Order: sequence, then C-alpha cells, then structure tokens
Amino acid sequence: MKSIKWIIALAVFSLIGFQAKAQVFTTYHSNGSGTMSVTGTSTLHNWSEGLKKFDVSFQAGEPGNQTIVVKDVQFNAQVGNLESESSLMSDKTFTALKKNKYPIVSFVSDQETTMKLAGNQFSGKVSGKLSFAGTSKQVFIPIQGSLENDSISVSGVYPISMSDYGIKPPAALFGTIKSGNDVKVHFNLKFNK
Repeated sequence: MKSIKWIIALAVFSLIGFQAKAQVFTTYHSNGSGTMSVTGTSTLHNWSEGLKKFDVSFQAGEPGNQTIVVKDVQFNAQVGNLESESSLMSDKTFTALKKNKYPIVSFVSDQETTMKLAGNQFSGKVSGKLSFAGTSKQVFIPIQGSLENDSISVSGVYPISMSDYGIKPPAALFGTIKSGNDVKVHFNLKFNK
C-alpha cells in the first residue's frame, strides 16, 4: 500500500514540476513600426515599392539557456498598400498581383522556431505559408534579430520568383520595359509587448 502512495505522490510531484518548467510566451506586435519593401529589376532600371501599412505579430518565449523560441508568426497586408514612385508602376503591380481578386498578402508560421542567442542577437529561419495572388507556398524565411529591453527587432531579406506564384512580371510601353522575374522582400521591424 505504501508503494502505491509513493508512486502517486511521485507522479503528482513530477507533473507539478513539469508544468512549472513549461515556457511562458508573450505576444509581440509591430504596430506598423518598421519598414517593408519589395525591390526588383527591369529592362530600364531597378525599382522599389514600399509597403505603407501592415500588421505583424508573434509569440516569443522568455529567453533562456541561450535560446529564444518564436511561434504563431502572423503577417497580413493589403496589396493596395504597396506604393511606388510612379502610379503607373503601382497600377502594374496591382494588376500582376491580382489585387481585385486576392487583396491580401499573408504569412502564417506553422511551427515553433528555436534560435540560439549570442548576447542579445539571434538568427534563424521561420517556417510557414506565404500566400499572395491566389497561391500559397511553404517557405523558410531567414531572420536576424536582437532583444532590447521590452522590445524585439527583426530584419531580413527574402527572395521570391514571381513565376512560382503564377505571376507574370509587369511590363509597360507595349512590352518594351519588362520587370525581372525575381524580387526581394526587405523587412526591418520593431516589436513591442
């Protein structure tokens, strides 16, 4: 009888101890703090479009054991919030991205990402689904970041081939000026609790 009590007591204490070690996650929001842009090439010149409004959030575990854990990354933006120096370029972009049919660009992570901390710096790849222009793809987005008191800064560059998403690169002047197929998404974001 004593051995059953000991087994039950050991099981209860083990569960309590396990739950006490469970990681606590905090939600961070960008609140539009930072910059995002898309750059590419054309037969005439290099080009850039800024994303003037977007929403990004994620959960981060309290740093420990020289690691940080990130999960539930969510990014959403309206295609119509892409802005270039030229209204013609913006219109061509909106048409290529099928803005009227697919007005949202999104990314949702699909697993926890554990990254090593070196001081207050970290880097790694966040896995998830990137969706725009009616196509979703599994991607691994490389990031670099730093911890700063109650905020986290994250930056990176992610290359995309438009043809992978069924997008025909924009062209102008009867096809004499053509955008290249490959673009890069640049982001430099600051998140607060």
